[in-house]
Amino acid sequence: MGYRSDVGFVVTRNKDANTTIPELLALAKVAGYDIEDWRGYDARLEWDDATLIFHVEDFKWYETYPEVQCVEKLKELALETNEFSYSFARVGEETDDNEYLAEGEDPPYEALGIARYVCVDASIKAKGE
Repeated sequence: MGYRSDVGFVVTRNKDANTTIPELLALAKVAGYDIEDWRGYDARLEWDDATLIFHVEDFKWYETYPEVQCVEKLKELALETNEFSYSFARVGEETDDNEYLAEGEDPPYEALGIARYVCVDASIKAKGE
């Protein structure tokens, strides 16, 4: 078992940037972090020259895990290059364990967010019905 989180991460290229998302991923790979390692999990992972989209559910999000370190490295590189912005959201198992970051010149605020809600199954019936 273990503590699990749902995580979303979106990186966008800034307006006047010269570096592409594939080049950012290559920088991470040179540093020893390969986003392709996430392909072995049931994660949404896609990108083009201007946008990286990552989403994983029910993952043990521990800072010591190489996959988590990869996402942290991409966040770091995005800001170091001054050519990317990002939004990052993590929802843990506890109701107060939420993390949301939006950093850079023009973070993609609208790309992801955190929502907690109550859902009641419409098919459930009271005993008297």
